[in-house]
Parts: sequence; structure tokens; C-alpha cells
Amino acid sequence: HVLDHQERGRAHHRRHDLPVDRTHRLDRAGLHAPAPTVREQLPLLLRSTKQAYLAATLLGGKDDDLLVVLRRLLVHQLLDERPTIAIVGSQGAGKTTLAMMLYDLEPALLGANVGRGEVVPVRIVEVLGKSDVSAYAFTVASGAPTAEVARELIPINELPARAKGAGKGDVLLEIDVPPRYFGGGDACFLLLPGFEDEKSDWDA
Repeated sequence: HVLDHQERGRAHHRRHDLPVDRTHRLDRAGLHAPAPTVREQLPLLLRSTKQAYLAATLLGGKDDDLLVVLRRLLVHQLLDERPTIAIVGSQGAGKTTLAMMLYDLEPALLGANVGRGEVVPVRIVEVLGKSDVSAYAFTVASGAPTAEVARELIPINELPARAKGAGKGDVLLEIDVPPRYFGGGDACFLLLPGFEDEKSDWDA
């Protein structure tokens, strides 16, 4: 009876072209499950990258590549946090001028030809009840044991230099403006550094 049962099982697989039992077990064990997405892994990736960046900074090692990764992960997080309209394009295409014109800001606020050499993304946020313009930097403080990203108020005149990477540890710059398009809601604009060739950090 045992032999008859085994033979019937083999005939069933041949008749229906089914994979062998071993493959079924692998599928049931989840070994062929799709890889998790960046969004699903974002909290872990951010935490690990911040800790690695802090370690490299404290040990005096090269941390530029880690900072680039951290900036990109933070942008992913921001896109999940609130509706975001990204302003993207090649270097020198006029992205910065467009972003400043949206709120009647002087292009010099981010410096002349800031797109040529800009490396830090800039977020423009409407704040309900605000009547002036202020600037902030999101920075990984080298002295923070948990490598948390802190938001600090900075002088407006520091924006051009910090957009080009002068602020060590800056992962994002923010300009807060009076409401105009979104009524001070969650939506915002995000000015990304221009891309020119395969060496750009933001052309993907």
C-alpha cells in the first residue's frame, strides 16, 4: 500500500508538471519571497546609516559617501511624511530661480548659480501665521551619541554656502515662508540638486 501511494504521487506530479515536494517546501518556508522595499526598510536603513556616519566622524575617517546616502534616505522619509512637489532638472536649468519666484524671494537667497555645485536638498515649507522668511538646517551632530538629525535655526545669509555643502553634517536645508499655495498645510516644495552626468548623487 505504501508503494502504491508513492507511485500515485509521482504519477500526479508527472501528469500536472508540478515541481517536486522539495520546491513546495522552499516556497512554503518563504525562501522565494520578494525582497523588502526601501520604504519597508527605511527606519532600519536610516538608523544604521546615521550610526555609521557618526562612527566615521568620531574616528576621523572619510564620511562623505555616508552623508550622501543619509541625505537620500532622509528625502525618502520626507516624501512619506507629507505631500511633496519635487523641483528637479539638470544643472543650470533654472530650478532655483523657479523655486524663489514661487514665493517672490530673491534668487540671491540661495546664491548666484547655486545649481552649479549645490549638493544639499532644500525644502520650502509654508507655515500658517508666518509673515517673514526663516531658514533651518537638518544636521547630524557629531557629538550626539545616537546620531539623531537635529533641526536648527540658521542665519539666512548662510544658505548659499550651506547649500553647496559648507555645513558639515547638513542633510537638508529648509526655508519657511508665509502661506501661499497650500494654506499652511502639510504640502511643500523640495528643490533637489541638479544633475549633469553619471557622477551626480541625485540623477537616479
